[in-house]
Amino acid sequence: MSTLTRFLSAAVAAIGLAASVQSAAAQTTLRVSSWAPPTHPVTTEIFGKWAQDVERVTDGRVKTEMLGAPLGAPPAYFDLVSKGIVDVSFVTHDFLPNRFVLSGLSQLPFSTYSAEISSVALWRTHEAMLAEFDEHKGVKVLALMVHGPGQLYTISKPVTAIADFAGLKVRASAAIQTEILEQVGGSPVSAPPTKSYEVMSNGVVDGTLFPPESMSGFNLVPLVKHELAVPGGFYTTSFVIMMNQAKWDSLSDADKEAILSISGEYLSRRAGAVWDASDEAANAEIDEAGVQRVVAEGAFLEELKQTLAPLEDSWIARASAKGLDAKAALEFYRAEVGKEMAARNKAN
Repeated sequence: MSTLTRFLSAAVAAIGLAASVQSAAAQTTLRVSSWAPPTHPVTTEIFGKWAQDVERVTDGRVKTEMLGAPLGAPPAYFDLVSKGIVDVSFVTHDFLPNRFVLSGLSQLPFSTYSAEISSVALWRTHEAMLAEFDEHKGVKVLALMVHGPGQLYTISKPVTAIADFAGLKVRASAAIQTEILEQVGGSPVSAPPTKSYEVMSNGVVDGTLFPPESMSGFNLVPLVKHELAVPGGFYTTSFVIMMNQAKWDSLSDADKEAILSISGEYLSRRAGAVWDASDEAANAEIDEAGVQRVVAEGAFLEELKQTLAPLEDSWIARASAKGLDAKAALEFYRAEVGKEMAARNKAN
C-alpha cells in the first residue's frame, strides 16, 4: 500500500470517527419521571405522549427515558428537577404554597368547569402577568395544567349541610384543600395522593377531596358511598410541567424550538383535555358503583359560597404582597376562561 493510500485510508477513518462522536454528542436523553401511578393518565397520556412527540419533532436528536418508580414524595419533585436528578416532571403548586402563590388564582372554589379551559386560561395568564415574577426559577416551564373540579367523597356519612362537616376527617394534601376544610368546620388530615388508599381503607379519614379522575386513578371508588358535588368544584389544583433549566439550556436552538411547538399552550390544552376525559370516565365508574351524589344547590350552595368567600380575599392579599396586581390578574384569568367557554359553546 502506497504512502498516499495509507494517508487517505487514515483520513477517511478519522472523518468517520469524528462524525460518529459528533452524532453521539448531538443526541440528548431526557429522563422523565412521574410520581403518579404508571397507569395514571398523567403518566401515560400526558407525559408518555409528550415524550413520543419530543422524539418525533426533534427527528430523534432528543430521546426520552421514562423512569419507572417515583424517586421521591410528590412535593419533592420541584427540587428533583431543579437539581437535575430528573430532567422532566411535574409538581403540584399547592404542595409548596410558600414557593408558589400566584398560580393560586386558578384554584379558588366554584371556578372550574373544564380542566382544558382552565389550563389554557392559566397558561395565558402566566405568560401575560405571572412569568415575570419567576416563581419557577431553576426550571424551564413547559406547560401549566389544572385538574377538573374537586369534590367531596365520603366513606359512610353523607354531607348535605355545612353542619355535617363538623368533626369530619378529610384527607387533604394541597393547601387550598386544607383552607377549605378549616373554613367549613371539617378536620383536614394531611396525606399525599399516593397515600390516599391507605388512609381511607384503614379508617384514618372519613373521606377525601379529589376530582373524579383521582377517585378512579387511586382505586378509591369502591371505598366510598357518598359524593357532595358543587358547581365549579370545591377547588382545583394547578401543576407545572417542567424541565431542568441547565438541561434546557444545553439543547440546540432548533431542538428548543421544536419542543416548544409541542409545549406551552398546546401542551396545557392537551393536558387539560386528558383530565376532562378522565373525569368523564371516572364519573361513569362512580355512578355504576352506586355512589350517592348530592349536588349542592339553593340555600346550601349560597351558604357554601359565603363561607368560602374569604379564600379569594386571602389569595389577593398574598399575591399582592408579591407585587402582583392580583385583582387584575384574577380578572384576566376569568376573562380567558370566559373566552374559551364562549368559543366552545359556539362550536357546539
